[in-house]
Amino acid sequence: MASALCGVVAGALFWLGRPDAALAAAAAYFAGNVLDCADGQLARLQGTASPVGYLVDGAADYIGTTAVFVGMTHALLLSRPAPLSWWWLSVPAGASMAWQCAYLDEKRGDWQDHVYRRRRDRAGELEAMVEHARTWREERTHLLSRALVAVYRAYRTAWSPVTAAPAEDARGGETDAGWPERHRPILRRSVWVGPTMHVTAIVLAAGVFFRPDVYFWLAVGPGNAWLLATLFAERRADRSPERAA
Repeated sequence: MASALCGVVAGALFWLGRPDAALAAAAAYFAGNVLDCADGQLARLQGTASPVGYLVDGAADYIGTTAVFVGMTHALLLSRPAPLSWWWLSVPAGASMAWQCAYLDEKRGDWQDHVYRRRRDRAGELEAMVEHARTWREERTHLLSRALVAVYRAYRTAWSPVTAAPAEDARGGETDAGWPERHRPILRRSVWVGPTMHVTAIVLAAGVFFRPDVYFWLAVGPGNAWLLATLFAERRADRSPERAA
């Protein structure tokens, strides 16, 4: 919740459209990212992680990031007026960030599954959460949790087809000995378009240099180009010597 609050504060500061406010916004957004990274680690260390906590964490991310994107766009409308509203660029940039971060999350899950054999059963978790939501609906309780489950279900439906590797089913869940070596570069490449890189780019471009438009262009152009190249490399990595033969 503190992370989400930092994001909302950052968005409000960006909204003012002043360089000094943008610098303060960058500091608030960076602090929110630190908290966002720390809360999951703390929950795992304490043994208090839960599926609903995972949903709250994801909702906090989206609330804070949405506020920041709205604030950056408004700052551009004030400081760099253009014949065509900046929304035409900021909305695709937000969608690009979501796609790129979701891809990294999926690749981390693949690595946990194939290398360490401890991948989270997200399908099973979702099914359990949906069942809990049905019970809560019948009891007319946990309204917020039910809303989070519904949003997460829609999220998984939207992003799974564009982030999962299609060759995974063809392997039948088996991992050949060469899988880690072939896919380690894929994971490393995907980190370059992950959440931390996006936060860093926003802090520098929108906060330090007061140019949110530079970040938007980077997310839509080079960011998506890098991810498409990574997807192509992943398809090549999925063609193991055994399957090619």
